[in-house]
Amino acid sequence: MLRFALGFFVAMIVSFVATGIYLGYYKPVDIRIDSPPKFYLLGVENTGPYHLVNEKIEEVEFWVKAHNVACPKTFGMYLDDPELVEPEKLRSFVGCLVDKKPEITFPSSYQYKELSINKAYIAFFTGSPALGPLKVYPEAKDWFSKNNLRWQYSLELYKLQDEKFETEYLFPIPANEVNVNKLRL
Repeated sequence: MLRFALGFFVAMIVSFVATGIYLGYYKPVDIRIDSPPKFYLLGVENTGPYHLVNEKIEEVEFWVKAHNVACPKTFGMYLDDPELVEPEKLRSFVGCLVDKKPEITFPSSYQYKELSINKAYIAFFTGSPALGPLKVYPEAKDWFSKNNLRWQYSLELYKLQDEKFETEYLFPIPANEVNVNKLRL
């Protein structure tokens, strides 16, 4: 019985480590403060747990590609802090990053938005986006807290290429609260 328990324990550890490696937990997060370009977003508003938005993102991506509109990246804009808001009340806006406003009529549930961010705390990670809440958000929230800045929202840009994920996390810095040129990492 003891050998079975030890074998089970070792198997669980190996499984846990292998999953972490597969998802990219060991990969670094590159951080900078920068002025991102203007974003052109075509998506849908969503209410509910953030970990369930992928279906809506894929729906928009499928529609966009079926209508010959370029979608180089998908996105998730997360408007509420999941530590403060109940999961079923979390608001998000998700869909495709497009090059310009599509010149075709899109479904009435879809919205086109242009987004300009003056300065942002930007993190780039090549592991699974599912690791963002573990690897990226705690460090970003800590940085905002240390700089006495108000957390507004986050914008995640997703790119899947050759079975490899790339996620860029943007956390807008409220320019009216601080001299953004004096901020340091």
